[in-house]
Amino acid sequence: MTDEMDYLLRVRMEHMEHFSCFMMDTLLRCPAPIDVKSSCTLHTLKEMTSLPLR
Repeated sequence: MTDEMDYLLRVRMEHMEHFSCFMMDTLLRCPAPIDVKSSCTLHTLKEMTSLPLR
């Protein structure tokens, strides 16, 4: 993750309305975020949290 982003926050919501409420009522009310960019996935093909390290 390289660019102007400082944090990556993954959230899982059942509906886009829930995501919108989370963004407007929770995240953007915090004093720290100056700019927020979001993207959505419609379907997850593979999800894993571990890295294949030896």
